[in-house]
Amino acid sequence: MVCCLDMHNAPAPNAVRCVTVARFAISSVVLPRITHAISVAERMHQTLVKRSDGKSCARVFIGREANGEPLKGHQHTHIFCELGEKRDCIGSITLYAPMGFDPEAQQVIEDVQRKALWGHGGHDLELILLGFGDVDTFDIPIFRKAKRWTSLTPFVPTRHAKHYADGRPKLDEDGWPIGSPAQDLRRLLKEDLGLTPKSISPPDTRITVRPERTLRTLQFQTERNHGNGKHGHQSGVGLTLEFDQAIQGPLAFGYASHFGLGLFVPID
Repeated sequence: MVCCLDMHNAPAPNAVRCVTVARFAISSVVLPRITHAISVAERMHQTLVKRSDGKSCARVFIGREANGEPLKGHQHTHIFCELGEKRDCIGSITLYAPMGFDPEAQQVIEDVQRKALWGHGGHDLELILLGFGDVDTFDIPIFRKAKRWTSLTPFVPTRHAKHYADGRPKLDEDGWPIGSPAQDLRRLLKEDLGLTPKSISPPDTRITVRPERTLRTLQFQTERNHGNGKHGHQSGVGLTLEFDQAIQGPLAFGYASHFGLGLFVPID
């Protein structure tokens, strides 16, 4: 999961800001739908890993040190698919790494656009690099500040729901059913970010991706084709969060949050 709070220190006027964001526009004869976000993100990830193989910057893309030790704190690359102008189609891809993209990593990212992304089956996706920056560089929904956030892609819990032998759900110390979507999201917020939301909505089987466009969560791909943990413990759901203070995005949580799932957008 990943989150940027509105509490970081402002850089000095002449300081060089860390590059944590890279954005691509995509074009294709047929653009993929947001329901295929995890598949598009995986293809982008595979390309980044391949192009960084043997380089010192590979750690920011694979999330591991050279000795195989996992990086801590979700600091490596998240791949977010965002809506374009057409209905529920993906129009851009954003790479975000809190640990930053050094010059070598930036070169790898620039090289990604040399070849179409889609590859095996489907329609090729041509990539156009829009630039590098940080969360303040690009005025896009996922990097804005808001008190209320809602699902753009399904949140998939990372734990199993727990029950007693008679079928009753087990509750945590605050009375939330352990392993339920809302409880798991609340746990992740509290343990990893020190945040307790003011409220979390009941899970929804539908996600409103635009005011005039609603999708069922079952329409979204929620399984990876490669790597460890190919599927989550439960089905994905839509959720809405509210905080007491404005939180700056991106907000992404749960299973495959580095691959486009569990992404939230602000509610104006």
